[in-house]
Amino acid sequence: MKILIIVALMSSMSFAQNLTPEEQKNLIEENKMLREQIKKQQEEPKVPAHMMEALKKGQKFQEDQNKALEELDKED
Repeated sequence: MKILIIVALMSSMSFAQNLTPEEQKNLIEENKMLREQIKKQQEEPKVPAHMMEALKKGQKFQEDQNKALEELDKED
């Protein structure tokens, strides 16, 4: 079973190395395009405004809870 998997992997690798120059050029261009898209997505976080507002409210609520707990600890 392992031999079949190894043979399949090696045959697919040899096929990938036998690309025509035009196919290689197309793959290189596609890789460049995909890298650019990834960079754009990483640079521009797309969080909707209503979600950001909910996150800020949640953070404020958590801070208020922490303050209240600290005050209770001081009273004891």
